[in-house]
Amino acid sequence: MTTHNNNTLIAGCGYIGQRVAKLLSGPVTGIIKSAATEAYLKQGNITPLRADLDNLNSTLSGFNQVFYFAPPPTTGDKDNRIKAFLQHLKPSIEKFVLISTTGVYGDAAGDWIEETTPPHPIADRAKRRYDAEQHLVQWCELHKIQYVILRVPGIYGPNKVPLERLEAGKPIVCQAESGYTNRIHADDLAKLCLHVMMHTTEHSLYNACDGNPSTMWDYFTQ
Repeated sequence: MTTHNNNTLIAGCGYIGQRVAKLLSGPVTGIIKSAATEAYLKQGNITPLRADLDNLNSTLSGFNQVFYFAPPPTTGDKDNRIKAFLQHLKPSIEKFVLISTTGVYGDAAGDWIEETTPPHPIADRAKRRYDAEQHLVQWCELHKIQYVILRVPGIYGPNKVPLERLEAGKPIVCQAESGYTNRIHADDLAKLCLHVMMHTTEHSLYNACDGNPSTMWDYFTQ
């Protein structure tokens, strides 16, 4: 799957961002922090932009579409990181895709969750993610820019499973206390990010999961 030749910015070009970048056909710039990641992106023909998203000092311009995969700050219940990013992003882009979390729904006490379920974040990290959503919605609506928010559960894929503990037969989770969860494979999430960038035309919000709810015990043992 490839897109048309847009000039793309990926903020937080890591585990998911690099997968998305490999699916793109046009020029891609990835914002990263480390020298090691910079060298890796160059090998994949991705233009690296080393920057601290909390301390940007120049305008980000010349991009048609933006994927924002950067994590929120580690403390507090606000995401001033995306707020600063949007303040430095020239509002001439056509579309913005943001990864958020299903954690914004809080504790549903076992009930099924849909996109129409009102957010009720409990954990500070989930509150930061929901704050990021609000910043994006306000910015995009102000500048009349299309956006898609993907609320994502647990991500699995290479290097995301504790293989050493599983192979050693060490306990991972308690079966009796293992409630139902949703997950999505990293490659599927990357394809979904690209799909909504290409095909979704209105402001949209989706819960992004593999559609196969099961317990963490099932996930680790079956």
